[in-house]
Amino acid sequence: MPAEVDMSVTAVVAQMKQEAAPKLAVQASSKANPLRWMTSGTPTNWNMLLFRTLNRDMGHPNANADHLAPLLRDKLMPLRMWWLKHAPGAMSQFRKGLEHKKLGAPGVCNFVDARTKWFDHIVEDSLTNQGIKQVVCVAAGFDTRAYRFGAKHPNVRFFEVDLPHASDKKKQLVQQLLQPETAYPRPTYLPADLSKVNIDQVLLQAAHLTSSTNR
Repeated sequence: MPAEVDMSVTAVVAQMKQEAAPKLAVQASSKANPLRWMTSGTPTNWNMLLFRTLNRDMGHPNANADHLAPLLRDKLMPLRMWWLKHAPGAMSQFRKGLEHKKLGAPGVCNFVDARTKWFDHIVEDSLTNQGIKQVVCVAAGFDTRAYRFGAKHPNVRFFEVDLPHASDKKKQLVQQLLQPETAYPRPTYLPADLSKVNIDQVLLQAAHLTSSTNR
């Protein structure tokens, strides 16, 4: 196996949104359900991005340190974010609806916030203290760790695995919003549907392509 991807020493950040996040769509069984109305028609990775930034936007203490997520969110959802930021009380009411104890998902914002902080801690500790040199972010969505930690750890390689359409959208946003590349190092984007291919195959192909490019 080429040295570029040694899976025995790879830190895998499993950002499996469908598994780790509350089952929002399942809980929204009623047409009058505020959670169903607030998230209807919005991809899961967009919703997770919005939930991840609410505590920070509302000035809550100990919110996560992801300062790049709001940039991606505002670009993806300009109308929704204009309303939340400028309509009196909109953000507070939006959160109350999301976390309604009977009709919503109580604690969802704090859950996503805490999960973000926990993953940040694990990745930072792995890179700083454990000697990890590769990070694979699975089902990356709008995860920003490659761009936040990459410059601080220039000898670490980041890989982002996601569905092809999601990966393409992410690359477009990053190219528009995160410049220069020296300040926000790019990961290796690996578009793949893991319901059809094995993660091992995806990483081995990435290693082969990188090896061929460097010859």
